[in-house]
Amino acid sequence: VMGSQNWTACPSGTYQPLYGQRECLRCPIGFQCPERGLPVPRLCPAGYVCDVTGTARADQPCPAGHFCLEGTATTATTCGHARPSSALFPTRLHAERHSTAGTGFGREDERPQLSLGARNAGCFSNRTDDVGLQLSSVPGRFWQERHLLPLDETSPFNPHRGRYCLDDACLRLEDADDLSVVDAHFDYIAYGANLRRPVPCPPGQYCQPGTAVSRGNMRNFSAPQPCAESMYCPEGSESPSGVGSCPRGHYCPFGVRLACPAGAFCPRDGLSSPIVCEPGFFNGMVGQ
Repeated sequence: VMGSQNWTACPSGTYQPLYGQRECLRCPIGFQCPERGLPVPRLCPAGYVCDVTGTARADQPCPAGHFCLEGTATTATTCGHARPSSALFPTRLHAERHSTAGTGFGREDERPQLSLGARNAGCFSNRTDDVGLQLSSVPGRFWQERHLLPLDETSPFNPHRGRYCLDDACLRLEDADDLSVVDAHFDYIAYGANLRRPVPCPPGQYCQPGTAVSRGNMRNFSAPQPCAESMYCPEGSESPSGVGSCPRGHYCPFGVRLACPAGAFCPRDGLSSPIVCEPGFFNGMVGQ
């Protein structure tokens, strides 16, 4: 109080930027207030999520399969279930933890909300047993008339036939790097820092809880780690094995799924490199 001889520093989890105030303000979402007497809250550190008000010290680690930059303000993700599926899976935001000021409220009884995260390895195939169509760039309905068959070994060609699959990418939201949050007392625009969502781990790598950076470093487990050879790790993978063995028609050098090229074949799961066609045999299609 103005003119008073006695005053009390705001406890951790709160702040107060003005003089002569009777009470302290709870730390806003996306920030932490780890010390007593803070006039300004501090941005949530990398590797953690500050998704509730009154956070004294960030102790909610970044969700598995993601990395969190400074100012991550939600645990909601857009990668759906660990294994790609066409279904939507429910997720919950984490409740207030022991480091928050006040008792808050629990969310155990709340009905979970669906998180957008459906993805599925959709594939399509236009393979054919017709040798001419395998090697020709001319559409099939014209080939029977033109009878083009590029047999010249010195003429490079790009295969147009075979089996093609989508990349199992996570959904992208427009507010991923500029999450909108409203607080009655804190001006996010004036502070000048954007709040963020967790970022999916890159393909071919996996992220443990608390991952804080985007670039891999095998000596630092707070960074993305390379996946095991012959395993398939799409975006948002949580373990070295990703979603399992590399599927047939593909090969996976250290977690990255690649379509089997023309001139080779991948007849079984779990291949780390394609098998070259034996002498006397050929393959003019991809993904076989």
